[in-house]
Amino acid sequence: MDRNQVKNKIESRYYYLYNNIISILAPYVHEYTDSEVEELEKKYNIKLANKPIELTKFHKYVLYMLEEYLLGDYKYTHESGFYTFTEAKKNDPEYKELVDNAMVLVATANSRYDNEALKIKLDMWQVLDQVYEYVYSQRSNIHTKKKKLAILDEYYRLLRYTNDGRKWTSGYLLNSRDIIVNLDGHNPEYDRGTFSSVKGSKTDKHVMPNDFINSAVDFQFTEKEKQRIYLMFHDELPWDLEIVCEEHEDDPLYRESNFEPCSEYFYADADKMIWHDGHIYQECPHCGYLVDVNDYLLSPSVIKQIRERSTPKKFKEIYFDSEMCALGKHREEEKRRTRKKGNHGRNV
Repeated sequence: MDRNQVKNKIESRYYYLYNNIISILAPYVHEYTDSEVEELEKKYNIKLANKPIELTKFHKYVLYMLEEYLLGDYKYTHESGFYTFTEAKKNDPEYKELVDNAMVLVATANSRYDNEALKIKLDMWQVLDQVYEYVYSQRSNIHTKKKKLAILDEYYRLLRYTNDGRKWTSGYLLNSRDIIVNLDGHNPEYDRGTFSSVKGSKTDKHVMPNDFINSAVDFQFTEKEKQRIYLMFHDELPWDLEIVCEEHEDDPLYRESNFEPCSEYFYADADKMIWHDGHIYQECPHCGYLVDVNDYLLSPSVIKQIRERSTPKKFKEIYFDSEMCALGKHREEEKRRTRKKGNHGRNV
């Protein structure tokens, strides 16, 4: 199996999980029953104001299906047992109602906390963590287990990508390099990595050695490939997208200073863009020129966000700043010319 085949398989499996994460996790949102609340209160000698709501763990047969889905040797995503299992549930009206009710429970539970760490999150971390711990707990075929964990680490590196120039090398656990370089020595995941949620036994089903595992064990996505996958799910601009400071023929904006663009490159930043008269502009940090940004560089959602926050007053402020910057550049240029003339006269 060549690199491109491995890349396509991991991508397609990641896509499906990401797009269906709510449907996958919703059945495991659990609100304590009256008897469970009573038992909890007796055990800890407390009185609860609200029924606890939590995200419970997958059953072992679901964990095996997920392991087989992520690490199995099949050609297309729809051939996996997990895909068939999930799609069958999604088309069930009762299951759709279960998902809706679960989302209400999650909203109720999260409204009780200001601390983000205490809130229930239905995301890829919940799935990957449980599968990783399930594989880690396996007690047979240790050599293959190490390969499987290495491949799961690459799924984590896709999930860790942040589209800001930082390169993440950690898998399930944050390594010292990422803690020091990307997080200034702070480890927000200090409480992860106990591997205690699943107790393995020699009779547990698990994925056996296969061509995909042997081919994918040393595979790594490039940063550009990670960025492309990330942008499939996030309405952002690539952090390294560059714009050239140049004049566009169809740019209707009148510039009182009549100064020329500097032809330098700079990074596109949607937060610094402004919509005006059907065009989107960003000020060049080198010379202050308001560059007309091509719409094809921006997604419809990003364009909508820029338009919604743009106001005539804000545009006037940016336009004025651009003109003042241009005026300052002109004055600096005039001073340089004057100094050159003076120096030339003294050297004659």
